[in-house]
Amino acid sequence: MECVFERNLYHKKNTILSLTTKPCDKPNNAIFINDNHRPERSPVNYTVCICGPTKYNYSDYQRVIEWMELNRILGAGRTIIYNVDTSRLVQSVFNYYRRRGELEVYNVNPPYIYGDQRWIKGKHEDPAYAKMSMRHDCIMREMFKTRYVVFLDLDENIVPRISDDYTWDDMIKSTGCENDDYIMAGNVHFRRNWGVDYMVKKDPEISFTYRLLTLMTTYRDEMFFPPMTRSKYMVKPETVAAASTHRAFLIGGLKQPCLLRTHIGALHHYKYRNNHINDTESVRDRTMFKYRDLLLENVARAYRDLRKDLELFDIFV
Repeated sequence: MECVFERNLYHKKNTILSLTTKPCDKPNNAIFINDNHRPERSPVNYTVCICGPTKYNYSDYQRVIEWMELNRILGAGRTIIYNVDTSRLVQSVFNYYRRRGELEVYNVNPPYIYGDQRWIKGKHEDPAYAKMSMRHDCIMREMFKTRYVVFLDLDENIVPRISDDYTWDDMIKSTGCENDDYIMAGNVHFRRNWGVDYMVKKDPEISFTYRLLTLMTTYRDEMFFPPMTRSKYMVKPETVAAASTHRAFLIGGLKQPCLLRTHIGALHHYKYRNNHINDTESVRDRTMFKYRDLLLENVARAYRDLRKDLELFDIFV
């Protein structure tokens, strides 16, 4: 909904909005307006919003810790997660990051579709509608509170790929996208079932204690997907008209994103694949090794802080 104010009202602070079907009708409601004026500078540079909710009793607490700590290293100041159904242990991890002021979790009940077709038997989630609603909710929540909203799933990270670039700020500067409202990262699949890198197999902290997926999984597809095909993006929330899974539509018409060149930055997507590894389609990629020491240090600290919670589930670190 868009409300156009008369020019003589621009200088006034609007506090209440009423909706009517005709001009001059008597309003029968009053909606209080949150003060979301644009600050001179956004208090947070990057807010990560999860693209799809955690569901089906999601239980991979180790991935949540690694994902949160890596995104914080890259520059995330805040993370928003929409939750349908998670294990008690993952909820303990969520609460830990909430106490640190780095995470907001919103419990949601996604809409459902009903059908008697062969592929829609009974009650099923409508994933596309639910994800669209959550993306827009995140955009509205972060309006003028953050410089960029970054849309990711829990098996994804946008990674600077130049050896001297460690943060998203570095990556954007190297690409020349500093003044762009909309930045897109191309997708490349790292295959989780192609084995653990032999360089970290002998490190029990990485491969056993913390199981750091981004350091263990270093075989990727040779091919990067073209732009807007399985891509993810970061965008200034006040510029967005609509946000789909792999691209955004900005206010004022169709605008092309600033594309991250794949040697500068890319979306690392950690997936399983049915076929076996072979030399013609796989590449060993150890880009993430530059974060090894810092990521290990930060994850270890999180586990120490969570020790009492983990011991309740008979997990001893």
